Formats: sequence, C-alpha cells, structure tokens
Amino acid sequence: MLAHLLPQARSVRYTRAGEGALGPELGKPFFEEPWEALLDAVEAARKDGLPILATGSLYLVGALRGRLTP
Repeated sequence: MLAHLLPQARSVRYTRAGEGALGPELGKPFFEEPWEALLDAVEAARKDGLPILATGSLYLVGALRGRLTP
C-alpha cells in the first residue's frame, strides 16, 4: 500500500513504531516520538489546507489516535 501512496505524498515524516523498531535509518525527517511527527505534519498541512494520512503499524496509528480522540 505504501508503495502506491509514497509517490503521491507532498511530504513524509518518519518515526519509530515501538520499542526495538527501526530508527533514523528509515529516512528524514525522523522523529523519535510519533506525536512530534504528527504535530509537525499538522502544522505543515494547516498552512496548505491539505489532509494528513498516518500509516504504519497498528501500534503507531493507535498511539496517535489515542491522543487525538477523547
């Protein structure tokens, strides 16, 4: 799925998806905390009025969703 989405992305942020997961070797910009990556994406998207798509492991997306929804 990511292979189809990545070429269409205006920008990408990389973050660690749980303990022992890959780190900065994934790419740049790299954020140690998923929440920091999401905040950075939200700030950039707000300027352009663009949507944000969070992909990755269930751990990663679940961690972000848990902070966004009550």
